[in-house]
Amino acid sequence: MSIQRVEKLHLWTTGDSSVGTSGESAEVSAPGWLVSSEHYEPEGFNATLEEFREKVREAFEVIWPNEKVYAQYVFELREEDAALDAAAG
Repeated sequence: MSIQRVEKLHLWTTGDSSVGTSGESAEVSAPGWLVSSEHYEPEGFNATLEEFREKVREAFEVIWPNEKVYAQYVFELREEDAALDAAAG
C-alpha cells in the first residue's frame, strides 16, 4: 500500500438478523499526527496505520460488546469502490 491521505476510520458491526438486531457504525477522525503521513516512511506508516486501526477497533469492541467490529480507512473503502466500478466496466 502506498502512503495515502488518512482522514477517517470507518467502523461497523453486522448485527444479528436472527434476533432482530441491526449493525452499528461509526467514523473516527484521524488524529493530526496520523493525517500528516508524508512524515513517515511507507513501511513505518503502514505499521502505524495498522496499530491505530487495531487500538480503535478494540475500543469499539468495548462499546459494542458481543459484536465483531470491522474497521477500514475511508481511503481503503474508496479504493474498493473504484476497483468494483472498474470491474463492472
